[in-house]
Amino acid sequence: MKKVLEAGEAEFEVKHRTKAGYIRDVILLPRVVNLSGSRVFQAIWHDITERKQAERTLSNIVNIWSKWYRNAQPNLKKSILSFNMISPCASC
Repeated sequence: MKKVLEAGEAEFEVKHRTKAGYIRDVILLPRVVNLSGSRVFQAIWHDITERKQAERTLSNIVNIWSKWYRNAQPNLKKSILSFNMISPCASC
């Protein structure tokens, strides 16, 4: 909260436990605002659980393909690198 008081606002990625007991990834955006002459904290949060899961899935796919590529035969690597996309449109 010291960071919020000094800068006026901040952004944090945190874990939030729901009433039902589930853990959700959220971005917390706290800020200090003046309300009738008093400084108060205002906080907005966004659930980013699905985005974080998609990022983890993509990272896993990249890791799998990277391992496969590193272990591929040299001729296979050469053919993959020299692969040219053929356009389905003759005038394109």
